[in-house]
Parts: sequence; C-alpha cells; structure tokens
Amino acid sequence: MFFVYILNSNNLNQFYIGYTSMILEDRLRRHLS
Repeated sequence: MFFVYILNSNNLNQFYIGYTSMILEDRLRRHLS
C-alpha cells in the first residue's frame, strides 16, 4: 500500500509533498534525519 503525505515547514514557509510504501512513522524519521 502506498501513502501520500504533505508536510508543512513553518521555517521555510513551504510544503513538502511525497509518497512512500513505508510505514509513515518510519518515513518521517528518515525525512527528519
């Protein structure tokens, strides 16, 4: 199953749109590292 996500960056005042087949929590951890 694939997930589409939208992250909002308050510091940069922009959105990051992506998709993944990973568990969302794992993908978010990878994005933040």
